[in-house]
Amino acid sequence: MNCDFDQVKDICRWMNQATFSKDVEVVVAPSAMHIQYVSDHIKSDRASVAVQNVCAHSYGDFTGENSANQALNFGCEYAIVGHNERRYQFHESDLDVGGKVGLCLRERLGVIACIGESEQDRKEGKTMETLYRQMKKICANIWWFNWNRVVIAYEPVWAQGRERLASPEEVQEVHHNLREWIRKNVMPEVADQVRIIYAGRVQAWNTYSNCKKMSDCEDIDGFMVSTASFTPEFIDIVNVRENDRPQEKERQKKKGNTFKYSVNSSSHMTKEATSKRRKEREERGEKIEEEEKQAEVDEETCTEERNEDKAEGKRSKKDGSFKKQANKDVIQTKESQKEKKKKQKEEGGEEAVAEEQAAEEPAAEEPVAE
Repeated sequence: MNCDFDQVKDICRWMNQATFSKDVEVVVAPSAMHIQYVSDHIKSDRASVAVQNVCAHSYGDFTGENSANQALNFGCEYAIVGHNERRYQFHESDLDVGGKVGLCLRERLGVIACIGESEQDRKEGKTMETLYRQMKKICANIWWFNWNRVVIAYEPVWAQGRERLASPEEVQEVHHNLREWIRKNVMPEVADQVRIIYAGRVQAWNTYSNCKKMSDCEDIDGFMVSTASFTPEFIDIVNVRENDRPQEKERQKKKGNTFKYSVNSSSHMTKEATSKRRKEREERGEKIEEEEKQAEVDEETCTEERNEDKAEGKRSKKDGSFKKQANKDVIQTKESQKEKKKKQKEEGGEEAVAEEQAAEEPAAEEPVAE
């Protein structure tokens, strides 16, 4: 959160004007607020975009989080996972980091997995013990065919400030041990191909005394640069290996990958693979647009159907009221008829009784004349 929007625009401008070494690829990792702008305005075919962190879940109610799928849709090709600030300030465990690595790979997002020891671990001689423990959780979530989309970033917490800079010898020793651990515990082919970059503090002012010496080391494959990436001096770090060396050419030919630097991160994939990913992303974007258009059409259709159903329901309800009233009238008519018949019957009965009584009474005798 050290860049405002004006700085982001300035970085995009001078990066588009820069000339990078042909064996270098850059990955830019802006804050989540600036991802869309950077993705749209970085024009270099050697530059990709990364998200600084992802949620441990693909979907759900997790306010404030960014999912790997969302990052992919916004143009990101990589995600930084396990940064020391996430581990120590937000208390992300090794298990959390490993889970995020697996999630990103399932979502087809490349991973820059950070590992590193604290100053206390360094003093107690537990550097490699700590790194191996972190690597186990990461490797447990990576299938062998996904390693070409994984970068390991060694980020010693004790070497993040100006007070203490790690020497090239110290970093090379750790990187070599990590590569040998991968060779033994994963696959020799993975150990030869995987990129292990240095994520300690790298400054432009020490480019040729520290950065250049590290770039000459056998097992240091790039850098993850933080505040030094905010100015055009970053280009000096990117192009630090511009002078070709026969032994380096041979090593890179053997490994089959290009050396890579980054703004706040680093990448792992070759130019051809990156172009392929971008093409897939564009096709996926077109597919999403088609699905959204179809969804709009479906929604309009559903709205029309709902309106028709409502209108039909009102008519049915109205018709039902008429029928109910009609039935009521019929019932009342029948009841009236019954009452009328009953009344008539009662009246008819009274008349019949009167006639019977009249019939039963003896006729009055006529007087006899004498």
